[in-house]
Amino acid sequence: MEKESNIEGSKSTGMSGLNDKILSVQKRLADYLNLKCRNISSKGLLVTLIIFTALMSAILLKLIIDAIQ
Repeated sequence: MEKESNIEGSKSTGMSGLNDKILSVQKRLADYLNLKCRNISSKGLLVTLIIFTALMSAILLKLIIDAIQ
């Protein structure tokens, strides 16, 4: 039983290191994107979001329709 718990403990420690690295990369990316978007007005961000959503919806709808045919 002790060996199993030691193996599980080492796996969680390894995953913890990976999780920490992923979180640090996400934080750096979020900070970078916040710096880039700081000067854009909220109306501009909303328009960009609407355009992005419409474009992605059109692309995904086309993929779904092509898959059905």
